[in-house]
Amino acid sequence: MKTVYYKVVPAGVDEEKKTLYFVMVPTHENPRPGRERQAFSPAHDEAAKRMAAEISGGYTFVPPCEGGWVNPDGSLQDEPMRPFLFTAKSREEADRIADVLCVHYKQTSVMVGIWGQETQIRYRREIHFVHKGRKHK
Repeated sequence: MKTVYYKVVPAGVDEEKKTLYFVMVPTHENPRPGRERQAFSPAHDEAAKRMAAEISGGYTFVPPCEGGWVNPDGSLQDEPMRPFLFTAKSREEADRIADVLCVHYKQTSVMVGIWGQETQIRYRREIHFVHKGRKHK
């Protein structure tokens, strides 16, 4: 079992109110013509956990579950997914983590929402951030 990173706050110390968010992340790369889908490596997942923990202070990575979506040709694409839960002080902070996960997992979009309340889709084309001096596209 992997280490989970959380910020520990002593009893009686007020901390800013945070909301529990989720992002659905895939277990495998997107399909490509003539190539089998490759599972993301444990090292790839560890890097995502570290990035999210550095922004929000912690995360919970739920085991894989069944998922799927409809292809443009109408066929069903099975896609195992994992809910990635984290707390955030604001929607902007949650969107920052969703954007990092979208790019890190090479997705066109990711589903992000408040656990048990709201869901939205974050499209990679809408992401505007600079990392190590270059803009991600």
